[in-house]
Amino acid sequence: EEASVLHSKVEKLQEELQAKDGINALLQSDVGSLQEERKIAAAKYDEGRSEMQNLLASQKDELNKELSDAREMHAAEVESLKAELQSLKLTHSEEASVLHSKVEKLQEELQAKDGINALLQSDVGSLQEERKIAAAKYDEGRSEMQ
Repeated sequence: EEASVLHSKVEKLQEELQAKDGINALLQSDVGSLQEERKIAAAKYDEGRSEMQNLLASQKDELNKELSDAREMHAAEVESLKAELQSLKLTHSEEASVLHSKVEKLQEELQAKDGINALLQSDVGSLQEERKIAAAKYDEGRSEMQ
């Protein structure tokens, strides 16, 4: 029964690990989407820059300032997203490491229980053999008494 409980715990830990892997896949998908948005924003920026060259000098200075601010904002967002992704990867890695350690510990405990079960089965076999011998002696003794 303990082996069954341990097996169940191992399965549960494996499911949790798979769930973490799913979360990691979703995060990677989110990063891909953000990179695509960044490409689109860069393309829009290039298009806007081309249009600005056709504007009057006074408007050009103002638009250049706005674009500079937008570029800084996007760069800050990208850096923030990179930092967040790195943090999430580290957290995932740490959680995965903890789960791997727990699985290994549970596997060691399961192996120890298997060893105990094997010893108990050996003891049962020995006791059954002793019982057969005792029964045979009892039967032999009964036969002699009759």
